[in-house]
Amino acid sequence: MITGYLDRLAHSSHFDSWQTEELKDALVTVDDAILDSARPTGHGPGAVSIRFEIYRQRLQRELDHRAAASDL
Repeated sequence: MITGYLDRLAHSSHFDSWQTEELKDALVTVDDAILDSARPTGHGPGAVSIRFEIYRQRLQRELDHRAAASDL
């Protein structure tokens, strides 16, 4: 599941073709990936992937934009 969302995120500059539920699911998936990458692996402190953080910001921004547009 995560691979599918990450692939779509990597190749999507716009979210026009994404349904709101897909955006929410992708956000949960990315949040899980951030948590997984932040866990220490025994080789020092875990590092959060910048790519996941960027995806998270993009997804959250789009969801916020859609929520604001639906409130109008």
